[in-house]
Amino acid sequence: MTTLTLLLVLPLAMPLADDPSFVEGQRLYQESEYEQAVFRFQTAALVADRPAGERASALMWLGLAYAGAGDSASARRAFEDALRLSPAATIPVEVSPKVEEEFLAVRAALAEAPPRTPPPGAASTAPDARPDSPVRDAPWVLAGGIGALGALCVAAGAVATGLAVVNKGIIDDTETFQDDAARAQVDRDVQVAAAAALFGAGVLLLGGSGAVLAFDVGP
Repeated sequence: MTTLTLLLVLPLAMPLADDPSFVEGQRLYQESEYEQAVFRFQTAALVADRPAGERASALMWLGLAYAGAGDSASARRAFEDALRLSPAATIPVEVSPKVEEEFLAVRAALAEAPPRTPPPGAASTAPDARPDSPVRDAPWVLAGGIGALGALCVAAGAVATGLAVVNKGIIDDTETFQDDAARAQVDRDVQVAAAAALFGAGVLLLGGSGAVLAFDVGP
């Protein structure tokens, strides 16, 4: 499967409470692993055909994870997206007064914002920019796909590292035959190189995912 194909494949919807990414994100959040939780909640929020209320809930958790990681701007954007999908959305867990104030500030700003009216003639030519439209979701979809591929690369790199460690044990074992040790050395060299490449690709892809979201600054 090519990289482009992987980026275009999205998981199908399942109840949010049963979504492994969402459940894992909550666990990571409770353990203060906020940066890792961000990627899990992004994946859960981007599932195809996710109902608006469930997507809003995933976005609320995403905002909390961003806030925990110290990224206040991204947290506010996630809160805003959640509230646009579900104006009655609330913070699902106890948070610090600072995070609660930021959320309430976003809610107040949305409540005070005047309704948008498109300029004359724009209705027939402008793309659909509703909060839950494909146009608005496009950066999140792309970021989620890139992030998922990056996480896959990191996981594959970890597997390659584990295999290299196993072969290192074979090489160091004094009872290993010389031919077996030589083969293990070749395998280990290949696995070390593969692990380095996969980890590097994973870091770049995860960084790219964050960069895509950074450009999504519009309402």
